[in-house]
Amino acid sequence: MNRVDQIPVVDIFAGPGGLSEGFATYRSGNRLASPFRIALSIEMEEWAHKTLTLSSYRRRWLPSEPPDAYYRFTRGELSFTELMASAGVERDQIEWEAWRATLGETPESQVDGRIRSALQGREDWVLVGGPPCQAYSVVGRVRRRRVDPSFESDPKHFLYQEYLRILIEHRPPVFLMENVRGILSATINGERVFDKIVRDMELAGYRLYPCGRSTSESGKMNGTEFLLKSEDYGIPQRRHRVIVMGVRNDVPDVIAKLMVPVDSQMPVRTALRGLPRLRSKISKEPDSSEAWMKIIRETDWAKLVRTAPDADPDVAESVAMIADTVTAARLNSRPLRTVSQDRAAPAWARDQSLDIHCNHEPRSHIPDDIRRYFFAAAWAQTVGHSPRLENFPPSLLPLHENVQRGVKGEMFSDRFRVQVADVPSTTITSHISKDGHYFIHPDPTQARSLTVREAARLQTFPDNYYFMGGRTAQYRQVGNAVPPALGRSLALVVHQVLLTLPVTRRRLGAVS
Repeated sequence: MNRVDQIPVVDIFAGPGGLSEGFATYRSGNRLASPFRIALSIEMEEWAHKTLTLSSYRRRWLPSEPPDAYYRFTRGELSFTELMASAGVERDQIEWEAWRATLGETPESQVDGRIRSALQGREDWVLVGGPPCQAYSVVGRVRRRRVDPSFESDPKHFLYQEYLRILIEHRPPVFLMENVRGILSATINGERVFDKIVRDMELAGYRLYPCGRSTSESGKMNGTEFLLKSEDYGIPQRRHRVIVMGVRNDVPDVIAKLMVPVDSQMPVRTALRGLPRLRSKISKEPDSSEAWMKIIRETDWAKLVRTAPDADPDVAESVAMIADTVTAARLNSRPLRTVSQDRAAPAWARDQSLDIHCNHEPRSHIPDDIRRYFFAAAWAQTVGHSPRLENFPPSLLPLHENVQRGVKGEMFSDRFRVQVADVPSTTITSHISKDGHYFIHPDPTQARSLTVREAARLQTFPDNYYFMGGRTAQYRQVGNAVPPALGRSLALVVHQVLLTLPVTRRRLGAVS
């Protein structure tokens, strides 16, 4: 499909582009290309913006493969600047499409001019995105209110008003707004934030719909209708997010197809298939395969596990048996080049031209954490769920006061959380950028936290989606993203709505 015939999508607060990736890779019927094109992505953070720019480069060649220069970049043979130079005449459009700007600070005239230029007069288009969600996180609200009396005046509370301003100014026929579930309970000066958002959007001339259930009219809603559980729609992650679809009042009130839950949920094991097994590096001590293996094998695990409160002897023996299988001979501390990607990988992850696993280097861990990760993963593999602090042998616990409170069940008793192999993972959040304790790999013989690539797999990013910046910035981007596979399901719903537009209001072939 020619780009001029595709429906423009404007993605604001875009992050690394997960929602855009979903729309760009959505297919209708037997068409080879998406009916949508990403006309503009707006993001303020430096490394997320560079990831967006890189993604814009890669999308230029969808549904076929990017040129060889892209794969040379993933191998470290070309710099980012050299890769952009290789785009030739496309470079200016690529860099224009991914715009680094701070909504709420960048002059409104610049934002509006950029959106109008991106739309090129089209009336059939989509606005997507979500304001930064930290202010609405339940945990974040509790922590901030304890130490910051100015919490309720945090400008992040009000960035949805910039979203609202763009709605009123540009009047897209359809929009999607995404945010954390905490927005449903967040209050400012005693008023529920979500109630205000709904009221403002309805006054702006939009009917609001949940995407995961049928409703003939908006009616009175309490907000929970908009909560989507990603694991019910094929995402290998229990990520629960508020997704609001707004349809302009003059668009026909017909929604032909809504999201359909999957018959069976995708477990972590399936999502991670095909990725090479890795050991962590050792921090604060000399690193080698032999030293890493010794950290695990020198421990009498059967004896140690029996020191845990209410220890089960069978569990102790199982952990010891797993430890006996640990061998560093089959593990590397970084992924090796491969001829082509393992076909065991999920279809949405594969790119047969990719010969390196991008963003797949493990963190370094101190020896004590390697032991903790091994125990937690071995315990989870045996019992079927992640251990709580009360299940740990006392000598494995960190010497922190709040750990002892966790042992008593008073706070954060799941401080070390294994992503169990046979079920969807817990929510991948930006906290993964700080430490790996909540994101322990399910395979105890790897004894480490998830890599950026493994977290990206659980977010359903394809393996050729390269995240820019240092590892901390990469983790943060992945944790803040919308899963592309969820974006594809949402694109289907939006496409069905746009099909109801009269032909005179859309270009022939654009959404048919």
